[in-house]
Amino acid sequence: CLFVPTEQHRVFRRMLAERLGAAYEDAGLEPDERARIVRASCAKLIEDLMRYPMIDGIAESIGEIAGRFGRWCCEDADRFAELLDLSERGYESTPHMVNVGVGCGLLWYELYGDDPERLRAVVQGGLLHDVGKRCVPEDVLQREGKLDDDAWAFIRDHPVAGAELLERERGVHPIAMDMVRDHHERPDGCGFPRGVRAQDIGTPARLCAVVDTFDSLATARPHREPIPPVRVLASMREEAGTLFDTGAFAAWERIVGRILERRPERCVPDRAGFDPPRLRLIVPSAPKQAIARARGQDAHAVARERECDLAALVVRAGGREPEPGRVISIGPGRLRLELDGRGVRVGEHLQVRIADRPRVRAVARGHRLGPGGQTILECDIVRVERAA
Repeated sequence: CLFVPTEQHRVFRRMLAERLGAAYEDAGLEPDERARIVRASCAKLIEDLMRYPMIDGIAESIGEIAGRFGRWCCEDADRFAELLDLSERGYESTPHMVNVGVGCGLLWYELYGDDPERLRAVVQGGLLHDVGKRCVPEDVLQREGKLDDDAWAFIRDHPVAGAELLERERGVHPIAMDMVRDHHERPDGCGFPRGVRAQDIGTPARLCAVVDTFDSLATARPHREPIPPVRVLASMREEAGTLFDTGAFAAWERIVGRILERRPERCVPDRAGFDPPRLRLIVPSAPKQAIARARGQDAHAVARERECDLAALVVRAGGREPEPGRVISIGPGRLRLELDGRGVRVGEHLQVRIADRPRVRAVARGHRLGPGGQTILECDIVRVERAA
């Protein structure tokens, strides 16, 4: 375990980027080892952005890595494709995001060719597409199929929560922002958070939806083994034109087909008797679970803060005794607390315990005094944990 002080994180990011670049260019490394080092270094930066969004410049560093990825893809797409992980692995958010970033670069290059600047934006969007899931409990991320109302609220809000987080960051391309917000939109209008149809979904977000779904299905979950790529493609083919853009899916099928042909040992092998899953049974969505909204209502309005009045115990840094307080509003990536105590500093980490709900780890971003002299804290949510 490596502890990096906040004030030295920029140096740490530069070292990671140099290690990543050196590994990719090292002709002496085996392809699998080279890919492992590059993926792990990139995943670490994404993990830090999701856990510590208050540290300045992480998204910008991820954008610089996306630029490297774009150049590598233009120089040799087959070599760059070695970074795509099709092995027998379980689902984890940050490796998944790295895979989607690599896949988005390959898919854009397949369709539109050599354009390093546009590739940088598209890869950045893929690397950051699920950053809003930092507020989603792990048990919700591992579920498939129909979700209960609480779990659906977490999933439904994560694209907008991610876009809101990135609005505060430097160096995030507008194309990447659109991908973060719209990667769960669908041509048939049954996606989320906005429920728009094909003509209102940008091309990069359509590409991201294909790669995101493919990688999510291919990975193992607690209740099932990983699904072989050929079976994932068979399931997705049934939904081309409704859940996915037809042209984007056809191009992705060509890419995966070439990888399987070149190095089949990299992929989960197909097995006789393995029936392809039905996407509509295991991918969360369905218009019945969409939020009702007025015509013209935008994504930010969909994910507005929910006013509430919930008793809570707040544990401050340093292991002090829990203090009584109240959660007075909560929204994607943020909450507002009312405390009787004093002396909370901006940047201080808090754990918020609410009965029968997941615990929330948050960081204080500002405070003021309420009418009764109580402290009102504006907080960014760092992580949502399962209830003890």
